[in-house]
Amino acid sequence: MGLRVTNQRKRVIFSSFGFKSKYAESTEYKLDENLKNALSLDIKTDKYLNMTDIYLKNFENKNAEFVFFSTEAAKNNQLDILKDFKKDKYELIIFDEKKHEELLNKLIKKIQDIEKNHERTDIIIDITHGFRDTTSVGLLAGLIEYSFSREDKKDNKMNFIFAKEFKDNDGVKFYTITSLNNYADVLKLSFILNTFKNTLKIIKSDVEHNFYKELVKLSDSVFENNIKEIQKAYKKLVVEKENISKNPNDIFFALLPMIEDILNELKEFDNFSDGSDYKDYFILCNLYLKKNYALNAAGFMLEGFQIRLWQYFMPNIAYDYAELQRVKNMLFVCVDGLKDENKGKDEKQKILANKLANYKYNEQEKTLFSKLLEYRKSVAKYRNDMSHISPNMKDKNGKKVDILEELKKIFILIQKIKIEELALIRADIKAIIKEYLSYEPKE
Repeated sequence: MGLRVTNQRKRVIFSSFGFKSKYAESTEYKLDENLKNALSLDIKTDKYLNMTDIYLKNFENKNAEFVFFSTEAAKNNQLDILKDFKKDKYELIIFDEKKHEELLNKLIKKIQDIEKNHERTDIIIDITHGFRDTTSVGLLAGLIEYSFSREDKKDNKMNFIFAKEFKDNDGVKFYTITSLNNYADVLKLSFILNTFKNTLKIIKSDVEHNFYKELVKLSDSVFENNIKEIQKAYKKLVVEKENISKNPNDIFFALLPMIEDILNELKEFDNFSDGSDYKDYFILCNLYLKKNYALNAAGFMLEGFQIRLWQYFMPNIAYDYAELQRVKNMLFVCVDGLKDENKGKDEKQKILANKLANYKYNEQEKTLFSKLLEYRKSVAKYRNDMSHISPNMKDKNGKKVDILEELKKIFILIQKIKIEELALIRADIKAIIKEYLSYEPKE
């Protein structure tokens, strides 16, 4: 990141209109050491009235064009500053100083037009003559934020500069033209971190930093439902955070409080396994509920709930999707008896299903199985409604349902199911359930 200007590239410099008044005094201007090699638009060692004076005397014949912006009053009073500029080398944009949004709109449109007509462009935003003004501060913030969305314009560089004062007891001694890109980059990274914290999603960027890369991997793993990769990416994030904390020169160092906040919110991943335990699904469900992703939360809640029952009745036996379908069928058979959809695929499974359907359950078992099935039905209905964009998300009274809130309520109830409750199921029915779940019917 930083200023990269070459003679082969199109260069457009945006600057607030500099005033040349009878009170102005020429002052020495220097280029920051970090810019001398990067910025081919070098300046002659000299004293200048302001940044516009520098542009007039140094850059007019160096493959550069200019966009100046000014209030109407400044234009009328100080237009003589542009007398020596070739008219085809600059454009003057007039704005109302009370409407910085209007100016921002004009400048972004101008930048878009430039980028549309030139594939390789360096856009330099000079805020020297306006950085004390709230309009320019708002303008700078808006342009920096706009620069975040230009990742498809990787060959068009947007740079931010201003002339920094250096004073002694007698006043301003000299100015150094310096880059604001590092500050803009920190703001950009702050925006990236804040977006992830709020959405678990990552703004794609050309940031070359291990922490950012691992954050991308974590986000991708979460939304790809790649459970096995989630803990791996999370652990690497923790390591990279420690590396940042040891290096004050790291660009992420200033953002450590935000990073700590993110990792604190993800701390449940410390208990994450390889995705083979229902708790992994519940951790993700809880995270999705916090971020208001109802459909994702419903999916992980449903699968996690069924995995939990499988792991209770079938400890130490791995499961796959077919087994989880049998968990669902088992609940339906226990509560609703035999119906066409759960009679069984072959003769043996039909016999096992009959055993479940005709078992004489006591009241505790009936209540428990009914409760489990009701949870399963409710979550599955909400997931199905959202998956198929159902317009009928209403309760029995026709009142609109807040699915996210309903899922949160069900999730609390599901998590309250204790081993002690499941232990109330008698041993003989547990044996039948285990036999039903372990049998894989022939297709």
